[in-house]
Amino acid sequence: MPRESRSAGDSRRCRVSATPLQSGATDPGPLSAPWSADARAVARALGCDPDAGLDPEEAARRLAQWGPNEIRSMEPPGARELIARQF
Repeated sequence: MPRESRSAGDSRRCRVSATPLQSGATDPGPLSAPWSADARAVARALGCDPDAGLDPEEAARRLAQWGPNEIRSMEPPGARELIARQF
């Protein structure tokens, strides 16, 4: 992924500009299985220092692009659905 320039006083913070894969793309790049890699290795591949985190501008950009990092709540299943799942 291409990295944006960093300021001299902020060399430990992440500033990554991500380009989404096109539909049908087959090359996952350096993070083909990030769930099986060491967290620090994944951070290095993304140009980040996990101890410093994102700088405020990058965090604001990602928040605006992707929204808050929260799990959307779902309605609990009704009684009929619970019974139907048993069969």
